[in-house]
Amino acid sequence: IMTEDKSLGDEIAVATHAIAKECNASALISHNSTEDQITVYTLGEGDKITNIILVISTEGQYGASVITGEIAAEDIGELIHVQM
Repeated sequence: IMTEDKSLGDEIAVATHAIAKECNASALISHNSTEDQITVYTLGEGDKITNIILVISTEGQYGASVITGEIAAEDIGELIHVQM
């Protein structure tokens, strides 16, 4: 879910952060600056990652994305390209 509407994007971010917290997701990457706010959460079973949750607010793009499936830790870098 992505939008250019900052107000709607803020609502999406708040809801997604709350869901990640309720699911006991682990924060993998968190980048906060004046212009950019990016958080990547992971959920897993044992040493397997089963979900990646991305919350982004940057350069007029706001929203959240979820990648679901069995994901190897070494493949995360290829799925998510975040420049900080």
